[in-house]
Amino acid sequence: IKFMMEEEDEEFKTYYINFDLSAPDIQYKNNSEKIENIVTDSISIKIPKVILVKEGFYFNGWTEDFIYGYEPGDIFKAEKTNITLYPIFEDKSDTTYFRLEYIVEYNGEITDISKDIRPTNERSNHLIQISQYSYNNEYATSLGWTDGEHEFFYSTKLIMPRKNVTLFAIFHNYHNF
Repeated sequence: IKFMMEEEDEEFKTYYINFDLSAPDIQYKNNSEKIENIVTDSISIKIPKVILVKEGFYFNGWTEDFIYGYEPGDIFKAEKTNITLYPIFEDKSDTTYFRLEYIVEYNGEITDISKDIRPTNERSNHLIQISQYSYNNEYATSLGWTDGEHEFFYSTKLIMPRKNVTLFAIFHNYHNF
């Protein structure tokens, strides 16, 4: 019975999604469009398809934590009831690039994936769609990637930080019963 009560409580939460537009140099690409903060009882929202502009920058989307990013039109799932989403801007004049690479390693053995996923060089704040490649062997299959701290699955996007990033395949072992 306790489980059912907790489940019912989840249905009646109110979620407050705030879009931080406090920087004075942020403008709307189309002045007839505006972003409104969202109050909803749904755990997920669709990111508004409004494009922002800031001189000297590319607008890439929104983030809550500066790790995961969401483009206009993406679905954002709330994990808290009060959330602020911040715009992601990539500096057009930034000439410093950082390396993003994927590594598939299982029990110390590295699989050559260079024909599937090549390393790339990215500017900080670039929004990167995580690779959808999956790898398996007779013992396990990979489902997603990790930098050792965060997990990235196929529907997530990474905001490139100001450092090199190596993502390792997350393996799930097969179990015979």
